[in-house]
Amino acid sequence: MKNKKFCITITLLTILLIYITNITTIPKKIVLFQNENFNISHVKGIELEGNLKSIEENVLKKISTINSEIVGNIKLKLTALGMIPIKDITVSVIPQTMVIPSGKAVGLKVYSKGVLIIGESEVDGIDGKKYKPYEKANVKKGDLILEFDGEKIETTDELIKAVRKSRGELTNIVVEREGEKIETSIQAVKAIDDNNYKIGLWVRDGTMGIGTTTFYNPNTGDFVALGHGVSDLDTGKMIELEHGTLNKVNLISVLPSKKSNPGEIVGTLDSFNEYGEIIKSDETGIYGKIYDYRKEDFITAAPVPVASRNEIELGKATLLCTLDNEKIEEFEIEIQRKYSNSEAEAKSMIVKILDEDLISKTGGIVQGMSGSPILQNGKLVGALTHVFVNDPVRGFAVYADTMIDNKI
Repeated sequence: MKNKKFCITITLLTILLIYITNITTIPKKIVLFQNENFNISHVKGIELEGNLKSIEENVLKKISTINSEIVGNIKLKLTALGMIPIKDITVSVIPQTMVIPSGKAVGLKVYSKGVLIIGESEVDGIDGKKYKPYEKANVKKGDLILEFDGEKIETTDELIKAVRKSRGELTNIVVEREGEKIETSIQAVKAIDDNNYKIGLWVRDGTMGIGTTTFYNPNTGDFVALGHGVSDLDTGKMIELEHGTLNKVNLISVLPSKKSNPGEIVGTLDSFNEYGEIIKSDETGIYGKIYDYRKEDFITAAPVPVASRNEIELGKATLLCTLDNEKIEEFEIEIQRKYSNSEAEAKSMIVKILDEDLISKTGGIVQGMSGSPILQNGKLVGALTHVFVNDPVRGFAVYADTMIDNKI
């Protein structure tokens, strides 16, 4: 009797495990090219509802084919027995796209929405006392200052002028924290060091850096770069883009990566030599337009198709990047792992540098290589995004179809 109960329990747990495994392996987001065939296999009892092209079934499971004939978003529902909701699935159907893979090192000038608070410090008042105006105002590091005394604030200079204009009166201020606007008030203090009014906040209205362009679309003038979002160095938070520019960069040297110490491409950004305008930034990269008169700078190769993530194979691939001025080079890498259900889209693949020439120059992956395009079987499959700090020859990459999807 005990053996029978034990067998029944094991059988039920096995069935439960099969169902749980099947549910968790079905991704919440799917990206498909138009007319691409994609099947979702699900066990009997787990139903998929929505815009499906066909459904095949046998004794144990069903295979649902998503209808990808029309570009746009499709909403599917995964349910138990067609009644109990399990999860929603978003399918992005994107057009077949040809792009020019780049690998060109560029300078990025990114300006945030509002002014970012990056630190705090006491103000030495003219009365000899120390003040912390920010404490009573409930503003802190990481907040974005959007308005001061009813005036829109976009630059640090505008904030300085507005604070001085307040002349120590209690003044309304609007900040944004975690996407929520907060209205409060702050009182500036006259400082003894320069006789000007201050609120004790260190602020910044943008950042600059070096990255790599992933691709250029000659039909639209669009570019995509970096492969991940731009984060502020002091707060670690992703910068909410207001506007920015893509600039020429003069490369000086490469500081190689070592274990626990990522290296970087060192160079100077040419502020007066712009390639294009940055329009959008998210966790998968920088998106924008190349100026018409600079398009020739980005026609560096023949256009190639963008691969669906479902076409990507584990194994050898090619990385394009710039280590010397104006010289885009090819290096051999290996795609070691793919993630179909990754919450962090910029970390969808694991890649490893195989090319000994690249390793001898850089130690592996260095800062500034982010956005370097990855090619396989004549198609653009992704872009390099992050280095493994303790193993710099390995890192993460983002799928190319994700970058196309987020650009639209």
